[in-house]
Amino acid sequence: RNLLTDSGGFQMVSLLKFAEITEEGVQFQSPYNPDETMLLRPEDSIRHQNNIGSDIIMALDDVVSSVTDDDERFTVATYRTLRW
Repeated sequence: RNLLTDSGGFQMVSLLKFAEITEEGVQFQSPYNPDETMLLRPEDSIRHQNNIGSDIIMALDDVVSSVTDDDERFTVATYRTLRW
């Protein structure tokens, strides 16, 4: 049996009001404690997936909301994902 894992990119969209996306990764603010944050870097995402024994690993990507009509945002996200 193969294990497929997700990178955390979807959480970037679903928790966008609690997140800041930068070249370094995604800084999430805790929805429970606004003083606590967590940085998810692309290399962290891969390491976590490897640590749980994933066979099929998804790279962290800068996901854009499907309702966004900002072409520049799509361009930035595309090239950031390639760099990550």
